[in-house]
Amino acid sequence: MSEDLDEAALWFRKAADNGDDVAQAYVGWSYKVGRGVAKNPERASEWFQLAVDQGHVGAHAMLGDLYYEGEGKEQNYSKAAELYRTAADSGHAQAQLALGWMYAYGEAFEQDFKEAAFWYEQAAEQGEASAQFHLSVLHFRGKGVPESQERAAYWAQQAAEQGVTTAQSNLGLMYKNGFGVEQDYTQAVEWFSRAAEEGDATAQLELGWLYESGQGTDQDLGAAAQWYEKAATQGNSIAQTNLGWLYFKGLGVKRNRRTARD
Repeated sequence: MSEDLDEAALWFRKAADNGDDVAQAYVGWSYKVGRGVAKNPERASEWFQLAVDQGHVGAHAMLGDLYYEGEGKEQNYSKAAELYRTAADSGHAQAQLALGWMYAYGEAFEQDFKEAAFWYEQAAEQGEASAQFHLSVLHFRGKGVPESQERAAYWAQQAAEQGVTTAQSNLGLMYKNGFGVEQDYTQAVEWFSRAAEEGDATAQLELGWLYESGQGTDQDLGAAAQWYEKAATQGNSIAQTNLGWLYFKGLGVKRNRRTARD
């Protein structure tokens, strides 16, 4: 496989040297991530610029990333936004996400949640998972779009199914509390479990509570203690309190009042 990649890189470089914009973008990307060559943001920016000069959409987005991150170029949010907009206007989902982020956080623009929501939705409709998550949050909070728990749940589901951990945790909360969906503790357990396995402390806390209370699953105080402990070690104060109580009472763990106090 590595020999095939080396051979591919060789021919992409030849094509790039001959002015092919797709190849130039590929060579730039190779330098950006260190694929087949030593990572070199400065060289990446040079190749991206060549492709940008020929109108390559993806190169606009990737050069925008370098300006945004200050890698290979002096950090310049305005230049990044200009490049992102060109790519976003041409339908590039990652550029649309980036532009939405910049509007949401007031980078290069005055903060504008309506514009942020517009660009997030453009990307979300193309299946961009992070955009789906951020759009869900805006709908839940009513920022830039009408407040809608149903739309928030819809977009959280789309992102969660693509593996966005925080979206999985949020979706679990929606099912637990009946926000935008019919309350369903079994579904809450499902989504909290996915996020908890990825280390999300909120999901670990909530999953512990569901095991402790026997909601959506058989009551299992040992499992509750295990998930509380995972969240507690990440500094979640509620999980620390809940775990302390289990140790104090000897529920699911060996009774230990000293551990409970600690």
